[in-house]
Amino acid sequence: MASTKRPKSSESAAAASGNETPSSSSSSSSPSPTLSVDLLMEILVCLPVRSLIRFKSVSKQWLALISDPHFCSRRTSQTPPFHSPASGLVLLRPGIPSSSPTKNYECVNLCKLSCPSFRNLSSTLDSSCTYEILQPCNGLFLLVSFINTYSRSNYCVYNPTTKACTVLPLPPPVPSGTKLFLADYNLALDPAKSPHYRVVCFRRSNREDSFNHPEIQIYESETASWRLSDCGFSPGTFVSNRILFLGRIFWNGSIHWLHQSGVLYFNVDEAYVRKTPLPEGSANWMDMELGYFGVSGDHLHLVGVCIHSWPKFNVYEMKRDYSGWFVKFRVDLAELLIQFPEIQWNDFPNYACSCSIICVVRGELDDDSYLVLHIPGKIVRYYLKTKTWEVLISSFFPFSRGIVRWSNAHQFIESLACV
Repeated sequence: MASTKRPKSSESAAAASGNETPSSSSSSSSPSPTLSVDLLMEILVCLPVRSLIRFKSVSKQWLALISDPHFCSRRTSQTPPFHSPASGLVLLRPGIPSSSPTKNYECVNLCKLSCPSFRNLSSTLDSSCTYEILQPCNGLFLLVSFINTYSRSNYCVYNPTTKACTVLPLPPPVPSGTKLFLADYNLALDPAKSPHYRVVCFRRSNREDSFNHPEIQIYESETASWRLSDCGFSPGTFVSNRILFLGRIFWNGSIHWLHQSGVLYFNVDEAYVRKTPLPEGSANWMDMELGYFGVSGDHLHLVGVCIHSWPKFNVYEMKRDYSGWFVKFRVDLAELLIQFPEIQWNDFPNYACSCSIICVVRGELDDDSYLVLHIPGKIVRYYLKTKTWEVLISSFFPFSRGIVRWSNAHQFIESLACV
């Protein structure tokens, strides 16, 4: 970074670093004011993440301090990412076949600060691989890389704010003669409790008991190693092939997935699996066309809509003790449909809605909470309390290219979390 010479610049730099200059050391009667490293840290730790990223270029000392794992851990735990709303959404561009070797992403800014480009992760990481986002978690992303269309190469944990990435070692191999049918990876990070993340891998094989009792391997970033979990499963926990694994939502110390009759969750610390039912009176969630399942501001939300109630629906929130769901917001999109007549619900045989909830974002106040919707050719923000809206992207991909679902919309939250 270019700099301009000014009088006493060397003394100022020395004061910021806590080192004395010759002139200050020779004067005992009136010592120059100094800024110790400890005091500098106390100031920097209170600044926004975006400012800290810029301040890395101030000096080598500031770069080393802001990049120090101890500082990053303290800054992250002091203001956990889940206390901050997402500053952007990373959307998988619609119309790209699942077998495509290129996974391009579009970033939707939700605040004045722009989020980094995710158009092609290969250009940022390894150009010889294609990367797919599996799950966001409190500022980190779980990625899978492909060396060609059908061959997975590695799983990675990536911080899009700092551009740091760690390739995970593979879990221990399955026993000889065992065929692996499924391996599902899930990221867990609670910076309020620990700066270290974990990756939970559920593996099913051709063993007779593997369907109801999948093997669980847990990677610990603190030790950089895998360990076998001794999780016990209740009988009938996995009763259908349809559940696995729609969700990957980390909240309240557990990883959550959707089941056709409820929500399954695995508590990472205590190693148990439980199931909680859907909201009372709701239809089969998996059969609903318009839905959402996700977390924002440390709140777990569920939305399900059917043709009989459209355009009215409820946004449910789960109680922290899992004792049940409650209605957080009652939504009526009738006025929005007048403004955007292209939003329609097709009749039989499709029963498809040309509107998709891609995110529920909670603000500090309920008045600041909103939905992010994909409607034909546009991305729209709809405020839940005031029933007002604004167009975030006015020229988005047409529905002929496909619709963006919540499972392909990943929240970007600025974080200094180490990988």
